Amino acid sequence: MPKPLYPIAKDDDVDAAAIQANLEEIWGADGLQHLIDASETALHSHALNTHIPALVASDTLKQSANTVRQTSNVSNYTKRKEIQIYWEGTVRVKFDMSSDSSNSVWGRVYKNSSAIGTERTLSVADGYHTYSQDFTVAKNDLIQLYDKTGSGDGSIVSVQNFRLYYDYGNLTETVVKTD
Repeated sequence: MPKPLYPIAKDDDVDAAAIQANLEEIWGADGLQHLIDASETALHSHALNTHIPALVASDTLKQSANTVRQTSNVSNYTKRKEIQIYWEGTVRVKFDMSSDSSNSVWGRVYKNSSAIGTERTLSVADGYHTYSQDFTVAKNDLIQLYDKTGSGDGSIVSVQNFRLYYDYGNLTETVVKTD
């Protein structure tokens, strides 16, 4: 009967040589190498056959930053909202924007502090308008909403309901190269 493994490391102080010696005592040097080889083969096989989730833009709401944010007399784009993405794929971004006057106000979606969305302009005070656009994203991207007003014109831009919509799909396992 093999000896049980006893804790040999405390407080995150891992001694790899001691662990290997302990495992070799249990499995034998050749047995340990076969176990390592079999584990690597199984992991490689599993990785090749795993469906990696990818985000697919849809109308399924997954994340939202709904608080109303107002800006006045800011003539440069300023970040108002931000959501971090943990998967890659495509997401649908929607947000609501309104103006309190007939002076122009602007809103735009950014990714990692770089403008990627269509610049949206409003020059009418008739409530909130909803804007929507799809974007390709990578793991850990920051999707942001920026806005601005005209310089010194006294207008106020309001943004709310900054939302991400997507479903989970799978990366394609095969691709037709010639049809």
